[in-house]
Amino acid sequence: MNAPMGGHNRRGGILVLVVGIGVILATLGLGLLHLAYSCHVLVLRTNQAIIARCAADSGPVIAVWDMNEDLLRGTWSSPPGPRTVEMGGSKATCTYTVTGAWPTYVIDSVGVCGGATRVVHARVKAESFWKGIGVTDAIIINNNGIIASTGQEIAIRTNSGDKDKICLRYGARVPGDVIYGPTGSALWTIENRRNADIYGETYAGEEIAYPPAAQPEIGLTDTYKLDVSTWTAYNDCGGDTVGASDGITNFSGADPMGALATPRPIRITWQGAGLAEGPGATASLTTPPGDSGVEFADVINWLGDTEAAADFIMHLTGPGITPYCRYALSCGAIRDPGSSGSMFTIMNVLKYTQESSDGAALTENTTEISDYNPTGKVAKWAGIQPGWDAVDETNRISLRVTALSGTAHLSCFKLVRENRAFLGEPGARTQYRFPRAEITGTLCIEGHVTLYCDAQDTADYMAPSNDCFVLNAGASLLMKSGASLELYLGGDMDVKNGSTVICEDSAANQFAIFGLPYAPHTGKGCKNINLLNSGDLCAAVYAPDTAVQVGNDGKFLGAVVAHSLDLKNTGDFVYDASLADDIEEGHPARFTLHRWWED
Repeated sequence: MNAPMGGHNRRGGILVLVVGIGVILATLGLGLLHLAYSCHVLVLRTNQAIIARCAADSGPVIAVWDMNEDLLRGTWSSPPGPRTVEMGGSKATCTYTVTGAWPTYVIDSVGVCGGATRVVHARVKAESFWKGIGVTDAIIINNNGIIASTGQEIAIRTNSGDKDKICLRYGARVPGDVIYGPTGSALWTIENRRNADIYGETYAGEEIAYPPAAQPEIGLTDTYKLDVSTWTAYNDCGGDTVGASDGITNFSGADPMGALATPRPIRITWQGAGLAEGPGATASLTTPPGDSGVEFADVINWLGDTEAAADFIMHLTGPGITPYCRYALSCGAIRDPGSSGSMFTIMNVLKYTQESSDGAALTENTTEISDYNPTGKVAKWAGIQPGWDAVDETNRISLRVTALSGTAHLSCFKLVRENRAFLGEPGARTQYRFPRAEITGTLCIEGHVTLYCDAQDTADYMAPSNDCFVLNAGASLLMKSGASLELYLGGDMDVKNGSTVICEDSAANQFAIFGLPYAPHTGKGCKNINLLNSGDLCAAVYAPDTAVQVGNDGKFLGAVVAHSLDLKNTGDFVYDASLADDIEEGHPARFTLHRWWED
């Protein structure tokens, strides 16, 4: 008898059901596995995208760091080339490229991680350190010191957090922030804070790394100091040495009054045929008899020695003749009986004005000398700027004496260095380098001048101290309208009481002072800057290793970066906000990020 079929059918149905469930579960598992894989891939891609973005964001920061390091080392000449940096531990890289021109650059940064790439861009700009007062050590603002600004808010800051490094004496007023070093506090670092009015915030800030002022690459202009003072040289133009084979008379110095610490000799050379030698001793620089303040023609012995020829030239050369000083030359002549006079012509000069002995202006550069008489006659030239002689490469003043008939006689001359000197040419950029500058008269700046006083001894000059720029009492430094002076100091600067510093445009960017780094172990470099002149002072000072004292009798307009600042002038300290835009390439600056965007 056959068994019933129902049980087998049930078992078969269950098997089908189990297989179906298995298929469904397998499908679900595969789906979940694929979902998990997709999520993993998504996570990896998202992670790579985030890391790539972070790497790209790091590019501008690294680029700015590299650019500022070049400025700090003094090696900046152009923006750095493309650079790839590995991001430690992330297997990501960023590559930055810098384009543009000083002072604004664009940084393109590409971050790569795996298959992800992100690109960001940033604009950076060089900024001036002249933001008010910035020092690495101490600031002293004396009683009733008033701080002001011509524009943006001023900041007073020190890198130090030590005790009493910002001293605000009674009545001081600061219309801006007072910032001390990261280790300081207001109560600890600011002395007499309660007796001063601070209208901004007081807080700890970052320590500013001030790059050293760079030594300018300028060849030595003169082995003597730049001396702006007057002296007078007299000579009777006679003497036995004129007949010698070299025809040269050398003078030991053009300094009869002892005005120069080191004499600057003048050399006389005669050029011409038939020179006749007059009687007398060897020619020398002499002080005339009588009152030296009397006009030359009244005190010279006109019956003295002479030089005679139909035509001859007298050259005044040597380090006593320089193109940046101005001179006045007076020459006397006598005639042989029967001759019809002598003509004087000044030569080898760039500029001059001419007068006769009685001061009347002449229209030509020659004048006829009348018959000899007891008071004499002279030809005179003033405001002489010596020219450059290409023959022997010497600055010189030359005088040509020509007889209209008979014989020409040059009896005597007086050479006066005027109490003023000029550096630069209007509208031009010029550079000078001297061991030292000492100003007793007036130094006029024309055009845009760079002056480097290196405080180094030479074969012709030995500095008496570390002062490399001295403006004596009664002396003046004048920056004419449209002119500017960049003064680089290899030693100390002393602007004395009673001197004057004049910027005709009343702008601090007319007078920039850069103190080169000071080395305590050698004593070389700029250690002290004293600005004690009479009247107002416009100046921008950058000397991170230097103690600066401002004590002028009037307002100070400008900004100061120094090791320390002692502010004791009688007027206000006014920050010239236009200095914030003084970002000329080569001046101390630092790069900061101004804008950031991504593709």
